[in-house]
Amino acid sequence: MEKDYNISFFKPKNEFSKKNRNLVFMLVMIWAIAVFGFQILLKVIEKPVPEKTLTEFNSVIANVYSSTASNFDKQVYLKSMINLVNKNTINKVTEKPIIIKAINWAFYSLIEDKNAVSSKIYELEKRKETLSEISNFDEYKEEKILINNQAKDLIYSYKSDLSIERNDIRAEILFSVLSSNNSVVLSNQERELLPTIITKYMVHNRSVLTDTSFLGFPFHYFYTAVFLLILFVGLCYIYARQIEKMNKQFGIVE
Repeated sequence: MEKDYNISFFKPKNEFSKKNRNLVFMLVMIWAIAVFGFQILLKVIEKPVPEKTLTEFNSVIANVYSSTASNFDKQVYLKSMINLVNKNTINKVTEKPIIIKAINWAFYSLIEDKNAVSSKIYELEKRKETLSEISNFDEYKEEKILINNQAKDLIYSYKSDLSIERNDIRAEILFSVLSSNNSVVLSNQERELLPTIITKYMVHNRSVLTDTSFLGFPFHYFYTAVFLLILFVGLCYIYARQIEKMNKQFGIVE
């Protein structure tokens, strides 16, 4: 007598297999709705919202590129570029060089004694280049800290011109991209590109789901990183309990 041992999950031949299939489908549907439904909801209700940096940049950009720019306008422009330059997704080949150039242009436009500050930056640049020649780790660490502190002091010495405090993280970022070349000029093409670049990285899709906090986390982060894991474990538990009940119902003994 030939026996047929073929078992199909999608076309079960007995009542137990049918109930098992239906249970699995139901739990998978719950999981799919929880995962993809939330993402669809995010897309439906989200709206593009500009960062404060972009709003401030747009408020001064027209003045900065004209003869009517005040020091405050240039300071806002400089800080906007500093906030932009360290965005991780910025194209390092086509976009970052333009931003760095804009930072240097704005920096030197705020400084009266350009040659003096340029000379100090040049000295610190040379010292940074010699760091790789120091083989002793403690000496390397000490020299690097000393250079960083002197760079912060340099930025702070022009606090009234730049409106950047010594311990402001922007002071460190600023020095990391400063050049000793104090005659940087932005071309018309570069000036036209900068608003497009900053808009590209300073506008984010947001909604009540991203702006609401839950247990100290943004709700959308908590939902995807924590709740969905808990839900998955919960669905596994429900499946195990239901299979146990079905085994008893159909008299199946392990």
